[in-house]
Amino acid sequence: MEETDSRGTSRSLDLHGQVAESMAGRKYHDLAIRAVCVYLKADGKSSSATSAITGIPTKTVTNLYRRACDRGFDLTARPLVMKDEFVADAPKAGRPKKQTSELT
Repeated sequence: MEETDSRGTSRSLDLHGQVAESMAGRKYHDLAIRAVCVYLKADGKSSSATSAITGIPTKTVTNLYRRACDRGFDLTARPLVMKDEFVADAPKAGRPKKQTSELT
C-alpha cells in the first residue's frame, strides 16, 4: 500500500496503514507481517501473490520463507506452528557497541 501526503510524497505502508520504519536504507517488516508471508507461502500462494497481499517485495517474501524453513518451520505440521525465531532478524555482524557503566 502507498500513501501520498500533502506535498505529493509517496510513502510505503504496511498492512496496518503504518509507515514502515527505515533502517540503513532498508524497510523493516515486523514479525507479524513476516509470519503472514510464511503462512501464505506454506498455503501454496506464489511469492508474487503474497507480495501483492502484504506489500513486501517478491524477493523478500522468497527469502523470508527460505530462511523460516532453514530455521525449523515445518510446512507439513498441522496445525502450522510459528515461532519468533523462524522470522526474526539475524544477529548483526561486527563488533558490539562499547558498554559503559552508569554511575549513580
